[in-house]
Amino acid sequence: MSIFDEEVLEVHPVEDSKELNLTDEFSEPVAKKFAFIGCGAAGGRIVDEFFQKGYRRAMAANTCEQDRKGLSEDLDFINLNIGGAGKDPAKARECILKPSNRVQILKYIEEILGTDFEYVFICAGLGGGTGSGMGPVIFKYLQEYIASKGMNAKIGCILSLPMEQEGSRVAKNAIYAYAEFLALNPTPMVIIDNARVAKIHNSSYAKRNSDANKGVANLLHAFNTMAAMPSEQTFDSSDFSQLLDSGMITFGVSGVSNWEEGSDVVAKAIMDTFQSATLADVDISKATQGVCIVVAGENVLNTFSTEELMGGLDLLRNSSKQKDMLLHPAVYVNEAKPDSMRVYVALGGLKPNKAVFDKLSRVGNVDMKIEEPTIKSSLARFFGFE
Repeated sequence: MSIFDEEVLEVHPVEDSKELNLTDEFSEPVAKKFAFIGCGAAGGRIVDEFFQKGYRRAMAANTCEQDRKGLSEDLDFINLNIGGAGKDPAKARECILKPSNRVQILKYIEEILGTDFEYVFICAGLGGGTGSGMGPVIFKYLQEYIASKGMNAKIGCILSLPMEQEGSRVAKNAIYAYAEFLALNPTPMVIIDNARVAKIHNSSYAKRNSDANKGVANLLHAFNTMAAMPSEQTFDSSDFSQLLDSGMITFGVSGVSNWEEGSDVVAKAIMDTFQSATLADVDISKATQGVCIVVAGENVLNTFSTEELMGGLDLLRNSSKQKDMLLHPAVYVNEAKPDSMRVYVALGGLKPNKAVFDKLSRVGNVDMKIEEPTIKSSLARFFGFE
């Protein structure tokens, strides 16, 4: 079963839940109130996937009208109208820094996103001009806005990495845009590795990006939904906050069709999901947070104990080098499908895969020893280049 399966999670909502976001349009409660700003064409498409899920605190900001194409008609689209950035982040940055555009963006943030949210995500594709140049600036505008309103909201980001075949200029843009976002300490930071997504999902060229966008929206929303629902073993809103607040995070999901073969199959499926079915290639040994959620039908739950269902967590603990790694296990009942079993995982407190960024730096001809010294120190240390 693909990790991008769009099947709606079939578990029972909490009756009269106070967590229900009355302005969003969901069929079940959610634990956290999210807002989204998409920067550039890729960022807008990521946000649109969340908009289609029912999140209504959402907007897309761009530098040309044609990037509205393909987005939901009702998604608010802000066009700064400079004809696009042409893979030049400096052009987008110069545009968004104009006082008149700063005032306009802050106005739209207030009108569209309001103040009733707990996390706001900047969504952008790293490598292009608009997302790479505009995203970090809008992050600072959001900091200013949240402070002016006396809010406790946190600013996260959802960033997609380009494939190395997209060329040296795109790779270089991605490296430096990532460094800028990293310096801003987003909470959380979700990385989508498009190359990994394409491999996992066996995506066609035309669908690789849409598969990745759907994947992150499906998974983040699934966790947000499950954290508001009762379970056999609880994963609640507070647990979800600990994950979101742990820095860099990633998600994954896979199905288990051969669960009747025994508990060892279940444990292996849990570890395989952690290792191979996440949106970004990460080092499990570096994770400080882990979440493992089993959604299973009655026949599955009658076959295994909770300990057997969550047995893969012992393997995960042994794989981690973090002594105080915090693990959140949970089991949910899928009453509609008695023979079904799915494993959702999340990891937090991660470091990025050095090999991925090392490859991008080579493709982009980025010499970490001589270029951009103000960026170099933090970026090189973070990736272990020094």
